[in-house]
Formats: sequence, structure tokens, C-alpha cells
Amino acid sequence: MFRVKPFGNTVTADISRFSIKVGKPFETPGVDFAAPLHYKISKKERGTCYILIFMCATTGAVHLENDQDLYSRGVLEKTKWIFY
Repeated sequence: MFRVKPFGNTVTADISRFSIKVGKPFETPGVDFAAPLHYKISKKERGTCYILIFMCATTGAVHLENDQDLYSRGVLEKTKWIFY
């Protein structure tokens, strides 16, 4: 019916240790920022916010936080619960 030969054996990469290690969520975190998002406060007033994306390499979980600016104090307060 089909005239196609199988591709053959495929090689898969080894799984990293932190991916198979049992641990708490966000024990191996990653942090990224989304570009500024603009929103409307009133007819004339506009606002800007940023999204902080926290990813867990162990469980694959994702947590999103919004912040009004990217100053270090605000970002540190948002990340404190992950790193401490």
C-alpha cells in the first residue's frame, strides 16, 4: 500500500539531571520578561506594565507576575518567594 521505507533508528538526547530529580516546584527556576504592554486607564490616560515569567525546569510549571516597571526593587520583591 505504502512505498516508503522506515527512517531508521532515531537517537534521543539524554535527559538532564534536574529534569528527573524529585524536588520542590521552582527549585530550578528560570526568569524572563515580556515586552511592555500598554493598557488604557481612562480615555486620555494610558499605562504600561511588564510581565515577569517564572519557569520551573523541574516540573515545567509557569508562573506569571505583572509589574509596573522593571526597577530592581520591584523585581526583587516579586522574585523573593522563588529564590529564598
